[in-house]
Amino acid sequence: MHRLLPPLALALLALPPLPLMAQDAARGARLYLGLPGGEVSCVECHGPDPGLDRNRLLNAARGPAAIDEALRKAAAMGYLADLLAPADRADLSAFLALVSAQVEGATVAEAWPWGLEFGRLRPGAAVAPQVVRLHNRSAGPVALAPRLREWVPGGAAGLSLAHDCPALLPPGAGCAVQLSLVAPGAGRVLAALDWGDGGTALRPVGVAATVDPDAAGVARWADAGGDSLGLEAPARGEAVAVLTLRNEGLAPLLLGVPAITGPGRAHFRLEGTGGADACGAGALLPPGAACGVRLRAVAPASGVAEAVLQWRNDGVHAPLRRLAVQAVASTLPPAAPPVVTPPPAAPAPSPAPAPPPVPQAEAGGGGCSRVAGVPARLDPLLPGLVLLAGAALALRHRRGGPARRV
Repeated sequence: MHRLLPPLALALLALPPLPLMAQDAARGARLYLGLPGGEVSCVECHGPDPGLDRNRLLNAARGPAAIDEALRKAAAMGYLADLLAPADRADLSAFLALVSAQVEGATVAEAWPWGLEFGRLRPGAAVAPQVVRLHNRSAGPVALAPRLREWVPGGAAGLSLAHDCPALLPPGAGCAVQLSLVAPGAGRVLAALDWGDGGTALRPVGVAATVDPDAAGVARWADAGGDSLGLEAPARGEAVAVLTLRNEGLAPLLLGVPAITGPGRAHFRLEGTGGADACGAGALLPPGAACGVRLRAVAPASGVAEAVLQWRNDGVHAPLRRLAVQAVASTLPPAAPPVVTPPPAAPAPSPAPAPPPVPQAEAGGGGCSRVAGVPARLDPLLPGLVLLAGAALALRHRRGGPARRV
């Protein structure tokens, strides 16, 4: 059979098989937030929380071929066909596969937020540190060695990392990584935080910033809660707070999409305040202006639910806002026990009627008297009176003699 093949084909058969294209999820996390040339990337259309699967984003977790199909069918994504090389598409798909696994609870550890964006900074500006948290949700320890990675020369310039993560994170435990940035010269800051495994098992976190000498708006949380807001409510009860976002920069600030991420995200919800100064995507804040948003938090059955709030804009982003709601004992007095009315007692039996009293003769008085039911007795007065009347009549006749005739 070999004699039938040309020499070139025989040479190709002798070569070792080519390895499959390696996928780098940490690089995919960085590409999700920004492209090296500054072009609009995935985050602009799909939002800072890829776990929400906005516009069916997580279809891309099925592999690079799913991204190829989306680039052909979605007109808004067509420009990316010339910007994303096959390796870029493979890395993006690997990152989104880890996002999908975390959403489904199939990963050994959960990291939040999904990505860190510092916004548009002036050269040399220092911004508040941002914190990424990791929670080991598996039954065994997780090996950690957090580090920053970059693929563009100088892409991680100005970034520094500090953390309290042990080499082996015990089951149920958590740790935090703090990222600080002093903006370098004009350009892009693009990097990713991975956990020492090259982004193959634990979901990495993309990091992005733009350095621009032009003035920009600066978002800051201006209400009493500060950058960490703690609320309390009875178990499964609700607490409400109004958050205030202010533009402390010298240029107008255009608000983008907010995102609440973290293990307790389901316990928090943002609502408009109903006023003309309500915060919302697309709201424009002049320098010095502020807007408000209502946060509703539902306490868990016990313990504390935690999440973080981040709000994109076209200037300097406000620091990540840590949210917590704790279940506490109710302060309401206990409800009075229900009053139980006993059933009415059976009526006592009526006493037997007393026999009628035996009538007695009236005491005192004279004359004849007869009471029914008593045998009649002769009254001794009556015969005496008759005799007395007869005697008087006889005496009268004796004294008067015979009557005279006229």
